[in-house]
Amino acid sequence: EKSLKNKKPANVLAAQKAIDAMKAIDIWEMQARNQELKGNDAPSLGGLTEDAAQILKERLAERQPCITRLREIEAQVARCMDIAEDTRQAILRGDQVCTKPNT
Repeated sequence: EKSLKNKKPANVLAAQKAIDAMKAIDIWEMQARNQELKGNDAPSLGGLTEDAAQILKERLAERQPCITRLREIEAQVARCMDIAEDTRQAILRGDQVCTKPNT
């Protein structure tokens, strides 16, 4: 009877394993974010279990298109800011500005 109480069911063990993996992923993501904000590379996935590493790889793959799109938008905004500054300087100089109406 004592040995039965000490043994955990398989579903409890699997759930505990999943919880431990999620905790490890959360810690890795916090460390990665801190490193990236400092301009460094993210830590390696070597310290994670195989399950946690697989889950994290899937998450990172899902995020990549969003990250790429945000970088594109950031570049577009930077170009718009440059054009706006050039236009501002031209106005301050009194340059003749010719705009085409949208017709």
